[in-house]
Order: sequence, then structure tokens, then C-alpha cells
Amino acid sequence: MVLGNIVSSGNFSPHAIIASFVLFLRGTLDLDDNCTLIYHHHLLVLQLPCRYGVNDMAGSAKKIYDAAAGAREGHSVILLAHNGPTGLGSRMDDICGRDWVAGGGDHGDPDLERAISDLQKETGVSIPLVVFGHMHKSLAYGRGLRKMIAFGANHTIYLNGAVVPRVKYAQPSSSIIPSYEQNQLEGSGLTAPTLRAFTIIDLLEGCVEKISEVWVLVSGATTELEEEIILYKHPREHM
Repeated sequence: MVLGNIVSSGNFSPHAIIASFVLFLRGTLDLDDNCTLIYHHHLLVLQLPCRYGVNDMAGSAKKIYDAAAGAREGHSVILLAHNGPTGLGSRMDDICGRDWVAGGGDHGDPDLERAISDLQKETGVSIPLVVFGHMHKSLAYGRGLRKMIAFGANHTIYLNGAVVPRVKYAQPSSSIIPSYEQNQLEGSGLTAPTLRAFTIIDLLEGCVEKISEVWVLVSGATTELEEEIILYKHPREHM
């Protein structure tokens, strides 16, 4: 599984489900027989009842719960969300911590936390990984870097993939490329060397083996690995 930036659709925050490491989205917006979509956002709660059948946080949590609980027996489930759940810390540099206000705070989504908790308590569904973005790695006002990985109950790993911006000029300047210039570079065929960020997740038999943040050098038609930052590696007992 390879992630660039995790982005939302419009102004909504998607909670998707990946079962058996094949993406399927469940909810109230039909895409096909096995693929439907669920969105939520606190500011759009008045639109949710008629469009998605969600009236409150409890209803949103139930949508996520029902989708994941419907995974086939023996299949692991990966949750893909725009933002992470509450309960992962309230310091500014925590994985969902508020870095733009004094004193920090937990900016996670309570419906996602409730869904995960209920799934772990009430079902046998394995959730090895919860992936999200939204909370940028670089903290506001130059306060440092955010923790991009956290560990929860039942061996669940929480991963933030919001390395922003994901494109910058290669050396010697390595300066950040404004978003409008990123779009021009990506759409014009220009060959200015750039560095691009990805988050790579290695999975084996329902378990997370390794998580890395990588920067790839792109120069014309040539690509090469410039840097790899290992965020997690599964501990293995000596044979």
C-alpha cells in the first residue's frame, strides 16, 4: 500500500474501509454493488440526514461499525479516514493534537474512536491499521514536527500520512513548491527535478510489517529513492 497525501473529497471527511487490503467503501451513497461511500463533517451535519442518513455522532459511528463488521470472516480490516480518532493524545505534537492554539487539545473525531472501540469489544474483526491525514506533520508557527504514528489497543497502529507539502524542488535549493506551482509542474510535463513524499506500508498476513516515509527524486523520466524514514518495523523474535 502506497499513500501520497490523504485528501478529502470536497468539504467532507471520508471514513473508508479496506478489507483484505482491497479497498471497498460502505455507506449510503451507492457506487456499485460492493462499493458505497460514507462521509461526515461537523459543519455539514444539517445535510447529513437527507443525504447519508446520519443524524449525529452516534449514527456516524454506527455507519463505520456496520461497514467494518460486514467484513468476511478471517479478513483483516484497515480503516481509512480523513482525520484520526480522538483518544490519541492532546499535546500539540500528538498525532491528532491541536497545534494552532495555546495548550493544544485533541482534534480527533469521536465517532471514529467509538466505532473502533465498539468493533474491538464486540466483534472478532482484526483492525491492524487506521490510516488518516488532515493533521500536518509540520506544526503551526514553526513549533516542530508531529508524531506521525501511534499505537492503540489490540495491536492497532494509527498512521498519519499528512506530509505537507508533498512536493519540493530537489537540491540545491530544496525549497517548497507552492500548490499552484505543483499543479503546473504536474500538468505541464516540465522536467525540473523534484522530491515527492510517499508513505509506504508493508503488510503480511494481516499484520503491518513496516511503515516508511520516503522521498522520491523525480527528474524527467527518472526516479530514485532519495530518503527513507522508517516509522515502524515489526519486531521479530530470533529464529
